[in-house]
Amino acid sequence: MNFQNLEQIFSADYYLNSALNKTKYVTVKTSRHREKEEVKALLEREKLKTIKDLLLKKLNKVVKDFPSLDGLPEFYYELSKTNFDLDETKKSLSNINWTAGKIYELFRVYEQQIRINNSKVLFLKKQFIGRISSLMKKIDKDLSRLEGVRRQLLTVPDIKENMFTVCLVGFPNVGKSTLLSKITTANPKIAGYAFTTKKLNLGYYKYKYEKIQVIDSPGTLARFEKMNDIEKQAHLAIKYVANVLVFVYDLTGTYHVDDQDKLLATIKQMRKPIIYYISKQDITDENVMKEFIIEKKQEFITSPEELITLINKQRKKF
Repeated sequence: MNFQNLEQIFSADYYLNSALNKTKYVTVKTSRHREKEEVKALLEREKLKTIKDLLLKKLNKVVKDFPSLDGLPEFYYELSKTNFDLDETKKSLSNINWTAGKIYELFRVYEQQIRINNSKVLFLKKQFIGRISSLMKKIDKDLSRLEGVRRQLLTVPDIKENMFTVCLVGFPNVGKSTLLSKITTANPKIAGYAFTTKKLNLGYYKYKYEKIQVIDSPGTLARFEKMNDIEKQAHLAIKYVANVLVFVYDLTGTYHVDDQDKLLATIKQMRKPIIYYISKQDITDENVMKEFIIEKKQEFITSPEELITLINKQRKKF
């Protein structure tokens, strides 16, 4: 899902002032034979309509454009639960929807009153503005809450849940981003220090007539409650989206092998097929790598080409 097109949500005062300012440019066409009070009433009714139209346009857009929280795919639903209160968000959307309906009701009442009582046009207009201002003030916190949720949603990657997905896992700076750039068209930021990956990097490559989605998952995957937002995204992507995991070992001494084994033990609890990959072969001691493979008694992949071949074999099993 892509949340990048969600428009900024402003304060109640911003929307109300925008509507009131727009009334300065309202004009009406009328004949010379109409009474002055009748023309004035017609103009003020048009101003009320302008206020109503702009507020309903803005409020209805907020509700319409916001993703349906009840219909979110599992990954996005679980991620949303960790980032914000779903019930409070739904309540805010409901409050805004109710307010839009109430503004429309008030417009119909006051527009009709102005039609039949031209002598109280300005009083009725002032009363209408006062009542809708009160309504807008009550949803200011709701608008603010939804803007906060929108900003959080902007950090969520556009992961395709129905696409065959591979997650690259392992400690920071073990070569996951480099591997991603070699097997997909992705161009992630790569640097020679830990925690370079500040988001979930996505890449794709073609297999026959479909795309394979590859996710570079950052972080050390500690206990969920201790993870930062990006690590939580990685954990949930592995849990709910990944079909196959690629565990990336680094034998250059950046991390002790025992620590990497402990992380692997955690990953295995996900009960997903795992492919084992050794990175940085060009700077890894050849004897160290041979001894490691013999000791583990496990098949290890050491080239991006071999990895793609093995991923494709896994794809055939699904």
